[in-house]
Amino acid sequence: MEDYEVNEKGLPTKKLTVEYRCQVFADDGSVHNIQNGTGVIAVAIEH
Repeated sequence: MEDYEVNEKGLPTKKLTVEYRCQVFADDGSVHNIQNGTGVIAVAIEH
């Protein structure tokens, strides 16, 4: 976790790297399993 940008509401944010597993369902009913997903998100920290 690290400090990141101020968001549109003027709140400070933290930058997080996340790891996940999930199932994604397509319109045709097929299922795709993601076993080792990673992503980067920012979340606001209200004081």
